[in-house]
Amino acid sequence: MAQEPGEQRRFEVLLEQVRKELEIVAEGYVSLDQKMDRMAKELRGGQVGLDQKIDQVAHELSKKMDVGFAEVREAVRTVAKELQEHVRAHAG
Repeated sequence: MAQEPGEQRRFEVLLEQVRKELEIVAEGYVSLDQKMDRMAKELRGGQVGLDQKIDQVAHELSKKMDVGFAEVREAVRTVAKELQEHVRAHAG
């Protein structure tokens, strides 16, 4: 069954419209893929920065705990010494 020239032209126009729409979709997909790649890189970079910040905070807290523990240890020694002196003074 042969198509009429007008019918064939209409089909060619529709085919061209579909091709253009598919190109737009393909370009959108490529653009979206590139954006996702950039976001993934930013997130990985952010994660590295966050890991570094966590390590820094942990290190600072550790130093503060060491200083605090040393102060508590010294206070305990001082109290223990005072108690020993008090016990010696009252024991005999």
